[in-house]
Amino acid sequence: MDTGFPDKLTEMAEGFVNDLISKLRERGIDLRYCRSIWTGGGSILLREYIRRSEKVGNTVFLDNLNANAAGYELAYREARESK
Repeated sequence: MDTGFPDKLTEMAEGFVNDLISKLRERGIDLRYCRSIWTGGGSILLREYIRRSEKVGNTVFLDNLNANAAGYELAYREARESK
């Protein structure tokens, strides 16, 4: 796949995705058999590598760059209100 990135960057991105997915599988989360939802800027950058991985089945990508921050803000408000 021609990503426009130098070969070394492509190799590093593929390695990162494979390592991440392998670590999830070691913890009992096998992404081949469940829907996975990827959020935030990192998932946008790595989308093609995630989709090409044979270790991932059904994926959904949320393209909002601020999705992670919005989630943390929501969790913070919930925790603050429960005190």
